[in-house]
Order: sequence, then C-alpha cells, then structure tokens
Amino acid sequence: MLPQGIRREKQAHGLAAQR
Repeated sequence: MLPQGIRREKQAHGLAAQR
C-alpha cells in the first residue's frame, strides 16, 4: 500500500463518515 493511496482512502473515509 503506497502512502498516497492510504492518504486518499483516509480522506474518503472521513468524508463518508462525516456525511
């Protein structure tokens, strides 16, 4: 897993969790 992929997944999860 690359750092960029993890960063993108973390941001996506935060947005989905906040919604």
